[in-house]
Amino acid sequence: MPDQKQIEKMYEAAKRRLGHAELLDSEENGFQIALYLKQNGLPMNEETLYRAIVACKDVLKWKVAPKKKIGEVQAEKDTGRKNHAAKEDETWGQGPSIMRDAVTKADHVKATNELRSLRSTISAHCGRTHAATYRQRGELEKTLNNLLKQFPEPTLTLKQAEFIKSQINVVRNGFPE
Repeated sequence: MPDQKQIEKMYEAAKRRLGHAELLDSEENGFQIALYLKQNGLPMNEETLYRAIVACKDVLKWKVAPKKKIGEVQAEKDTGRKNHAAKEDETWGQGPSIMRDAVTKADHVKATNELRSLRSTISAHCGRTHAATYRQRGELEKTLNNLLKQFPEPTLTLKQAEFIKSQINVVRNGFPE
């Protein structure tokens, strides 16, 4: 049986392999690791100590918990979603795609920002006179509202927002200087 200094040295070596994760220094953690080693008939050394920590990671107490490895399916609120990383998976390619949803959301955020910029441009539009300015702004807002009826905002894509912007610019460039 190794003495306390040897155990601390082995633990330091295992700790380096854990990366950012840090175990809580508790008696309970020591018992869990010792129990794992005893149940599996493993000698106490650097490698088996590390294997015991990894095997017991869910029951051990952590100061800084380990990150999930890439490829593990992380628990989400929507349990119907999976990260289908392997084609061997029987449900590969079926169901909602996390990546597709993320791309759609990013596209919608960009489209929303584009619309926000367009509304700002419309409100900042200036004509030669006050009357012309208000009439032209009204016309631009009317055009924007008509185009938004064709492309509802909750499902608006960036391509549609760019089309709306180009149509607004056509109307805006048609105003006299």
